[in-house]
Amino acid sequence: MQAYSYDNEGRYTGPYECQLDPMATKRTGKAVYLLPADATWTAPPEYDPETERAVWNGESWTVEE
Repeated sequence: MQAYSYDNEGRYTGPYECQLDPMATKRTGKAVYLLPADATWTAPPEYDPETERAVWNGESWTVEE
């Protein structure tokens, strides 16, 4: 499962391959992944990395020039 990381100012820094939570997976009988700090399950929108950047505002991504 992939998460999307951002820095302390919310700027997208790249994808992150999440690890399974072994205890929750065993307890529920289905794959449960750990979401790291400063990451979200929501993929950033399409943007031009040459002229724009994706920024996480705590609820959704925005694109800034």
